[in-house]
Amino acid sequence: MEWLLYGMVAVGAIIILVMKFTGAPMPEPQVAAADLDLVREGDRARWRRLKQRDYQADKRQDDFFRLAAFKKAVAGGASEAEARDRVRREFPFYCLDPAERDTGEYAGDDANLPAVLRERVNGNARAIKQLMADEEGARFRTMNAFIRHGIRRGAF
Repeated sequence: MEWLLYGMVAVGAIIILVMKFTGAPMPEPQVAAADLDLVREGDRARWRRLKQRDYQADKRQDDFFRLAAFKKAVAGGASEAEARDRVRREFPFYCLDPAERDTGEYAGDDANLPAVLRERVNGNARAIKQLMADEEGARFRTMNAFIRHGIRRGAF
């Protein structure tokens, strides 16, 4: 009976490995000229290991938290514009296509970050949130502007 248990564990491990190492990889990252100074080779290396299904799952999770924060702000009495600004201040936003970098009133340093930075930002999320909550973070309109500033000065 013990051999059956070991066999089931082995099959489960093989299934996990197949799932982890199969699937379409992400296309080569595209970065707007204004953001080339933000991206390191390590960011590109992590990106090359990422699968499309994993990126999409992570994106959906991020969108879920953004939507929840937006709804909470509106339920708390904020207008939709105020809620949108609050969400942009609390969460980073990314784009795969440099043409989607600047969106409406969010341009320049407030614009969407290149998606290739997502893993580095997530790896520093605790420090970024803490620094953004400090007095220095008050100078920035959005989380994206704060992250660009932090990367350019070498903080993360």
